Amino acid sequence: MNKGYIFVLVTAFLFGTMETALKFFGNLFHPIQITFLRFLIGGLVLLPMAMSALKKKGVTLNGKDWKFFMFSGFLGVVVSMILYQMAIVYGKASVNGVIFSCNPVFVVLFAYFLLGEPIDKLTIFSLIASFAGIVCIVNPVNMTGSQLSIILILL
Repeated sequence: MNKGYIFVLVTAFLFGTMETALKFFGNLFHPIQITFLRFLIGGLVLLPMAMSALKKKGVTLNGKDWKFFMFSGFLGVVVSMILYQMAIVYGKASVNGVIFSCNPVFVVLFAYFLLGEPIDKLTIFSLIASFAGIVCIVNPVNMTGSQLSIILILL
């Protein structure tokens, strides 16, 4: 079996069980601690490989590149992942997992409004189907989770 398939399967398993693990460990650690540790360990594991790949390609990073990476990291880790972790604390892991996994829906909408990318009929159909799925799983009529959780995960 190709190593790539094994990596994909391991990644899918780890990512698919993330909400449950975060909910489980949420009682042992503060949500911000969990987020910090997740990304610190991930960064320490990936950094040597990234630096090696850059060196092999002869790419050097300047100050502007590092500023962009720091800003992106701040938004992606500090802001969005802490909101995500807090959403899991206040709500159901299953609901948060489904909404988080529907982020391509939001990307399509942002790309349309911010970048002017066209949306065809198939994309509109998939957006409607995704939104219907979110509504069915969240079930706003009989919602047992926290509304704060839904707001945090959407942010």
